[in-house]
Amino acid sequence: MEQFNPALENLVYLGNKYLRAFHALSEAAEVYFSAIQKIGEQALQSSTSQILGEILVQMSDTQRHLNSDLEVVVSIRPQGQNHSSRWAAVQERGPRG
Repeated sequence: MEQFNPALENLVYLGNKYLRAFHALSEAAEVYFSAIQKIGEQALQSSTSQILGEILVQMSDTQRHLNSDLEVVVSIRPQGQNHSSRWAAVQERGPRG
Protein backbone atom coordinates (compact mmCIF):
# COMPACT_ATOMS: atom_id res chain seq x y z
CA MET A 1 0.00 0.00 0.00
CA GLU A 2 2.95 2.34 0.61
CA GLN A 3 3.94 2.13 -3.06
CA PHE A 4 0.37 2.82 -4.23
CA ASN A 5 0.11 6.39 -2.93
CA PRO A 6 3.27 7.69 -4.67
CA ALA A 7 2.14 5.99 -7.90
CA LEU A 8 -1.29 7.60 -7.60
CA GLU A 9 0.29 10.98 -6.90
CA ASN A 10 2.43 10.52 -9.99
CA LEU A 11 -0.65 9.65 -12.05
CA VAL A 12 -2.44 12.81 -10.88
CA TYR A 13 0.64 14.93 -11.58
CA LEU A 14 1.09 13.49 -15.08
CA GLY A 15 -2.61 13.88 -15.82
CA ASN A 16 -2.45 17.55 -14.95
CA LYS A 17 0.65 18.01 -17.12
CA TYR A 18 -1.19 16.30 -19.98
CA LEU A 19 -4.16 18.66 -19.62
CA ARG A 20 -1.87 21.70 -19.65
CA ALA A 21 -0.15 20.42 -22.79
CA PHE A 22 -3.51 19.72 -24.41
CA HIS A 23 -4.71 23.26 -23.72
CA ALA A 24 -1.49 24.71 -25.14
CA LEU A 25 -1.89 22.56 -28.25
CA SER A 26 -5.50 23.69 -28.56
CA GLU A 27 -4.46 27.35 -28.42
CA ALA A 28 -1.76 26.79 -31.05
CA ALA A 29 -4.26 25.00 -33.30
CA GLU A 30 -6.64 27.94 -32.99
CA VAL A 31 -3.95 30.36 -34.17
CA TYR A 32 -2.96 28.03 -37.02
CA PHE A 33 -6.51 27.55 -38.29
CA SER A 34 -7.22 31.27 -38.01
CA ALA A 35 -4.33 31.79 -40.41
CA ILE A 36 -5.70 29.05 -42.70
CA GLN A 37 -9.08 30.76 -42.69
CA LYS A 38 -7.55 34.13 -43.61
CA ILE A 39 -5.68 32.52 -46.51
CA GLY A 40 -8.91 30.84 -47.60
CA GLU A 41 -10.82 34.12 -47.46
CA GLN A 42 -8.16 35.76 -49.61
CA ALA A 43 -8.33 32.86 -52.07
CA LEU A 44 -12.10 33.33 -52.34
CA GLN A 45 -11.44 36.74 -53.88
CA SER A 46 -9.59 35.18 -56.82
CA SER A 47 -11.55 33.49 -59.59
CA THR A 48 -8.80 30.91 -60.14
CA SER A 49 -8.45 29.97 -56.44
CA GLN A 50 -12.07 30.10 -55.32
CA ILE A 51 -12.43 26.34 -54.82
CA LEU A 52 -9.21 26.23 -52.81
CA GLY A 53 -10.49 29.12 -50.68
CA GLU A 54 -13.76 27.30 -49.98
CA ILE A 55 -11.85 24.18 -48.94
CA LEU A 56 -9.52 26.11 -46.62
CA VAL A 57 -12.38 27.97 -44.96
CA GLN A 58 -14.30 24.71 -44.54
CA MET A 59 -11.20 23.01 -43.05
CA SER A 60 -10.80 25.84 -40.59
CA ASP A 61 -14.45 25.78 -39.53
CA THR A 62 -14.44 22.00 -39.11
CA GLN A 63 -11.24 22.05 -37.04
CA ARG A 64 -12.57 24.83 -34.80
CA HIS A 65 -15.74 22.83 -34.21
CA LEU A 66 -13.71 19.70 -33.33
CA ASN A 67 -11.41 21.70 -31.04
CA SER A 68 -14.38 23.21 -29.28
CA ASP A 69 -15.91 19.77 -28.70
CA LEU A 70 -12.62 18.41 -27.34
CA GLU A 71 -12.25 21.38 -24.99
CA VAL A 72 -15.72 20.67 -23.59
CA VAL A 73 -14.94 16.98 -23.07
CA VAL A 74 -11.60 17.68 -21.38
CA SER A 75 -12.95 20.40 -19.11
CA ILE A 76 -15.88 18.36 -17.72
CA ARG A 77 -15.50 17.40 -14.08
CA PRO A 78 -18.01 15.48 -12.01
CA GLN A 79 -20.01 17.76 -9.72
CA GLY A 80 -18.94 17.82 -6.13
CA GLN A 81 -15.41 16.77 -6.95
CA ASN A 82 -13.13 18.38 -4.39
CA HIS A 83 -9.40 18.04 -4.20
CA SER A 84 -7.88 17.70 -0.79
CA SER A 85 -5.06 20.04 0.09
CA ARG A 86 -2.68 17.06 -0.18
CA TRP A 87 -3.67 16.40 -3.82
CA ALA A 88 -3.59 20.10 -4.61
CA ALA A 89 0.01 20.11 -3.37
CA VAL A 90 0.82 17.14 -5.61
CA GLN A 91 -0.59 19.02 -8.59
CA GLU A 92 1.59 22.02 -7.84
CA ARG A 93 4.89 20.44 -6.86
CA GLY A 94 4.83 17.12 -8.65
CA PRO A 95 5.00 13.59 -7.27
CA ARG A 96 7.25 12.31 -4.55
CA GLY A 97 10.09 10.08 -5.36
